[in-house]
Parts: sequence; structure tokens; C-alpha cells
Amino acid sequence: MKKELIKLSKFLSLVLRHDPTVLGVKMDSEGWVEVNELIKKYNDYGSKYGSITKTILDEVVATNDKKRFAYSSDGLRIRASQGHSISIDLNLKPQDPPLYLYHGTASKFIDSILKNGIKSMNRQHVHLSATVETAIKVGSRHGNPRVIMVKALDMSNDGFDFFYSDNGVWLTNEVPVKYIEIDWRKNMKIRTEKVIDVSEWDNLVEKTYSRPYSFQQQDGCKERGTFYFKVPDEGEDFENDTVPEEVNHPKMGVSFKAWMERDPKKKLDTEDEWGREHGLSMWWERNFYPDIQMIANDLHAKGLIKAGKYCIDIDW
Repeated sequence: MKKELIKLSKFLSLVLRHDPTVLGVKMDSEGWVEVNELIKKYNDYGSKYGSITKTILDEVVATNDKKRFAYSSDGLRIRASQGHSISIDLNLKPQDPPLYLYHGTASKFIDSILKNGIKSMNRQHVHLSATVETAIKVGSRHGNPRVIMVKALDMSNDGFDFFYSDNGVWLTNEVPVKYIEIDWRKNMKIRTEKVIDVSEWDNLVEKTYSRPYSFQQQDGCKERGTFYFKVPDEGEDFENDTVPEEVNHPKMGVSFKAWMERDPKKKLDTEDEWGREHGLSMWWERNFYPDIQMIANDLHAKGLIKAGKYCIDIDW
């Protein structure tokens, strides 16, 4: 996701999750806001992030790595998928959860959780993840990450409701202490790699090398998952010095040397005007990129990342 869109996404999260009065938009009981009103009020607001159009809003909704926003079925309204601190009804139906779900938090909160359970605090619901990897990523935002296993199916059998949001987050009102298991790592192989958010990785690469880059767009657009690498490590550099100058051409990936030598402002060799003007950055992201290990090794040599094991989470 582009940096300017990330900033816009965070501002829209403030409006659609926490305080619609910032823009003065009307929000209904289910959290929906009229798209046209949102765009008009946003542009009238004079945001430092610039004006927006429906096209820009579409891009924010489609490319947000956590799928924070959703359109109504007719496309005329928009709302946050979850995470509200204001009282709204997402109109989600109770669902049977899996046997276990996971809650990512920081070590500084563990004592309180063991005493009081997991509370929604200033949110409407407690947020739970289906995988350990996602929970670690969530916990990393708050400090030294810790993962709590929740006996979700036991809770459900005891009458607690669970909901599944549009962006893949499990929700419940609270988790009492009796359904928490904190010392479960001894029975599972827990990932010890440092977790890097894909947008943070992209920003580091773009800032360091001053050229378009999107890890998620590579290989024809990566599926949701976790991608591992070690620093330093032997990498298999792509053999191609160039690839056809056509966006989404099946030939993808170039050597690190070729990637560094090409001027990122050089237009594509194509007769299509749109391709020359607008497809350039997309071609870099989807076709003209080096292997991630080669970049990681170079970033380590520059002193920008430490030696160790890493993983990038894609949870779009």
C-alpha cells in the first residue's frame, strides 16, 4: 500500500471507527456512512493528506493490508469492518469458532489479563486471531509480544457468542480467565522470527533504494501467508538482466545488479501511452524486482537490519 494511502487509511479509521464528528458525517446504527458525503466532507475538511475521489477511496478499500473498510452491497455506503470504540451494530451473526483462537498482546499486560481476563477496553469487542502468526504480529504493535491461547469452542459451548468480521477477525465480548491458557508454548513449535509488516518492509526498501517496490505484488500477486528469510544467507539471484516491458508479463524477476542499474524514471518501451505513463511503477512492482534475499543481504551490509531470522506477514 502506498505511503500516502496508509496515512489516509489511518485518518479514515479515526472517522469510521471512533469519531465521525471529526468530519461531521452522519453514521447510522450499523456504522455505515454515505460514500458521497464522506468524500465531500473530507475534501471540505482540507486534510493535509490532500483531496480524495471515489477512485482513491476504492484503492484504499481494495489495498488496505488489513481490509479495515468495506462497502455496502450497492457500493453507496462504507464502514469500518471492526475495531469500533463507538457503539454500533455490525449486524454480524453468531458463528461457531474453532477449538482455539489466539490473542496477541504485550508482556506488560499479562499479569492483568491473568487476573481479570481479556476485556474489550475501549473497543466494542475483544479481537482474536485464527493463527499464532497473526497474533504475534498484533502483539508486536504494543511491545514485547506474547500470545494467549483462548479455549474458544469451550466458551461457545458455555453460551458465549463469537462473530467473524468482514476482514477475518474473530470477535467476542470478553474472555474470562477460565478460558485462557498462557503456558501452552511447551506443546507447540512457536515461531521465533522477527515479524515485519509487509508495508513496513516495502517502505524500507523504497526509502533505501529510491525505486518502486511491493513485495505483495510479486509473483503475480502473493496470496495471504507468512514468508521467511534469514540474514545474512545465501540467495539465489534471478538470472534475468531484464524482462519484457509489459505489466503482468509472465516473465518476472531480475538480478539485484540489474534492478539497481536501471533508472526508475526511465519510461517503458511500449507504444501504449498509458503503459509508459501509468504502468511504470506497476511494472517495477510486478515484473522488475530482485529476490528478497538479495535485498535483505544488502540491507544487512548497509547496517539497516540486524542478523537473524525474519518473516513478512501478508494478511490482506
